[in-house]
Amino acid sequence: MSEKIYLSRKEASRFLASLGLSIAPSTLAKYATVGGGPKFRRFGRQVKYLPADLIPWAETRLSAPVQSTSEFDLGEQDETASEEDGDEPSLSSASPSDPNGCGNSPSPGCG
Repeated sequence: MSEKIYLSRKEASRFLASLGLSIAPSTLAKYATVGGGPKFRRFGRQVKYLPADLIPWAETRLSAPVQSTSEFDLGEQDETASEEDGDEPSLSSASPSDPNGCGNSPSPGCG
């Protein structure tokens, strides 16, 4: 029978850092609350992680290999193009009763 080593949240953070994948224990705690983190177990009130669960989770957070940071911008260009085409609603707060978008603001130019 192989031994399983259970890690505390702090030890899990150090373990991932030893692989070059730094994440704070507080971030692991947040993910344990809101979801999206690695699998964990409870031992009483303590949270325990297995290295076998940490590694696959960390790998899902890694991007695909790239040769240039400009390769990351390709997906963002599509979103920008749709905004420029007028597909997105305007963020202006102007309305027919308030053509300057001032509301009750006493700012200069809103008078």
